[in-house]
Amino acid sequence: MTWQANDADGETLNYTIEYSIDAGQSWQLLASQWQKTSLTLDTSLLPGASEAQIRVWANDGFYTSK
Repeated sequence: MTWQANDADGETLNYTIEYSIDAGQSWQLLASQWQKTSLTLDTSLLPGASEAQIRVWANDGFYTSK
């Protein structure tokens, strides 16, 4: 998977990637302190769900956004 993000003042961004099987009620950590804007997932290792979601948080060391 890939995503786009930038920081207004050019700070390096770190990402936290999470997976939910219950429409965002709970989250499973997939990666933390990730510095790339892509992540290869073996989806066969993730539990399937009709309401699965993935979210990516970006952090510049001070601010966090999703």
